[in-house]
Amino acid sequence: MALFLAAQNPISTRYIACMLSEYWQPVAQCKNPECFSGKPTFLPFPNLPTMSEDKPEWPVDDWKPFLICMHCGHGYSYSKDDVEWSGANNKNGLRENHLIQFVEIACAERSCGLPVKMYLRLDDTISEKDRDKLLETGSKGASCEAGHPPAKPLRVTRSINVSAIRRFRPSVAQAK
Repeated sequence: MALFLAAQNPISTRYIACMLSEYWQPVAQCKNPECFSGKPTFLPFPNLPTMSEDKPEWPVDDWKPFLICMHCGHGYSYSKDDVEWSGANNKNGLRENHLIQFVEIACAERSCGLPVKMYLRLDDTISEKDRDKLLETGSKGASCEAGHPPAKPLRVTRSINVSAIRRFRPSVAQAK
């Protein structure tokens, strides 16, 4: 039997949804005003706490990942202030068949040597070719820790699936 919630106030709807959930789940809202499917974007977090536990003190103040939305393909830098805690019904938090991939891309400044670091939320059936298209569109605005953009054409130097978005110190350009 399906349960539908109706409330005029979105905060009330969120509160009611949390009351019916088992776990706390960190989420961020896609910053593209034209993206409706990326709201919310579920963030990976190992060992989600139950609703009977306090929400973790996460993320830390200097958390600044660059996250590409799987729905609209745009990427943005996020901070601690962009994270909300919502409810989830499964211990893994992310929806079934979804994962977060950490990707490092070569910097445009050859003498730099620092990678451009990004996170992508993906469907686990996505091909490498489609992932690379998402990187191409979503990497606008990304930079290495020294503030340089990614090299063109994009060249992935490292790619791993992750269970948490780790602390990342922003570049001077990203901190602005």
